[in-house]
Amino acid sequence: MASIIYNLSTAAIAGLSTATIKGLTTEDWAAFSTAQIFALSSGQMPAISTQGIAALSSTQLNAITTSDLHALGSHQLRALTSAQIDAISSTNLDTLSSTSLQALSTAQVRALTTDQVAGLGTAHIAELSSSQLAALTTDQLSHVATDQLHQLSSVQLDALTTAQFASLGASSLNSLSTANFAALTTAQIASLGTAQVAALATDSLHALGSHQLRALTSAQIDAISSTNLDTLSSTSLQALSTAQVRALTTDQVAGLGTAHIAELSSSQ
Repeated sequence: MASIIYNLSTAAIAGLSTATIKGLTTEDWAAFSTAQIFALSSGQMPAISTQGIAALSSTQLNAITTSDLHALGSHQLRALTSAQIDAISSTNLDTLSSTSLQALSTAQVRALTTDQVAGLGTAHIAELSSSQLAALTTDQLSHVATDQLHQLSSVQLDALTTAQFASLGASSLNSLSTANFAALTTAQIASLGTAQVAALATDSLHALGSHQLRALTSAQIDAISSTNLDTLSSTSLQALSTAQVRALTTDQVAGLGTAHIAELSSSQ
């Protein structure tokens, strides 16, 4: 059949029944030219077996039109190899429906190029599942825009690993809403570098709960600016452990207002 496919005109390819399409072998699909792939209709696409999808070369996959790509089912998309995922243009990837995007496995998500990640719209980033977000490499995550991070739910942010969270820049961290900041896990808070802590906006610092503040290491406490430290509420200040209080620099202590000094507990 492969030799027959090779000699079929694009009009003949477009005329193949779904039953015939469904019966094609991997060898048959390998014989398709890019022009023949391009000639396939969106009505024929759902009939391609998962083996047939996986057999397509990157060049063949690039010849699939946007409408044909949209016609693929979730099971077909999951059959794509990492190399095939890599071959989908950023433009085509961003046109996928939320159902199609969410059908991608974590391995397929990790296979996305940074250009593909950067090309995803805000709505698509917000539609990624927690497991898909957690699968992103730190390099991929760095290509998610700050306004897109702002759109993530608390559940999605909680899914980010400590390595991912530690890789976020100051602008990305400060783009998070105060509600999202308040929902961060203590492990995520503890993973922040001193430069990240030093760059936290006052509102972000204020959003941290007592349990989150207690998760800060001595080095992180040391990194908080005297100005920011003095803006903490009495509840937040009193949440600091004795070890954290001992970690304060002399400049930080000197920067505390009279009211804050008076609010320190006996143990502090």
